[in-house]
Amino acid sequence: MKYKYADKMKIGGKLYEKAKEYRKDYRLENREELSKKYKAKYYEDHEKTKEYNKEMRQRHKATRTKDQAARRAKKLKATPSWLTDEHRADIAILYKVREFLSNYDNVEYHVDHIIPLRGDGVSGLHVPWNLRIITAKENLEKNNKY
Repeated sequence: MKYKYADKMKIGGKLYEKAKEYRKDYRLENREELSKKYKAKYYEDHEKTKEYNKEMRQRHKATRTKDQAARRAKKLKATPSWLTDEHRADIAILYKVREFLSNYDNVEYHVDHIIPLRGDGVSGLHVPWNLRIITAKENLEKNNKY
C-alpha cells in the first residue's frame, strides 16, 4: 500500500479521514515544492510519455478511427444543404491556408469552429463564417467552449 497505515484506514473510517486530512494539509503547505517536483518529473519523462502516447494511439487505432468518423458525420450534419459551391470553396481555402501556415511557421495550426459543433447549449454550423485559423495550442485549450 502507498500510505503508512493504509490497511488500518480501510477498517477504521476515522483513521482514513485523518490520513486524508493530513495529505491535504501536506499538499497545501508544500504546494510550490511539489509543483517543482512534478514539473521536473514531467520533463524527465516527456520523451517516454510521447513514446507511450504514440504506442497507445497505434493500439487503439480502431477506437480513434471510430471517433474520427463520428466527428466527420457530425460535421456533415452541421453542414447545411443550402451551402453554395462558393461557400464550400471558401472552406477548402481555409484548410489549405492552415496547411500552408503549419508548414511555413513550423507551428501546428487548426481550423477552429468559433461556435463549436458540439457545444454546451448551442451548436454551430460548418460554414465559412464560423471558421477561423488558430494555433493548435489555442484550439486544444479552448476545447468545446464558445
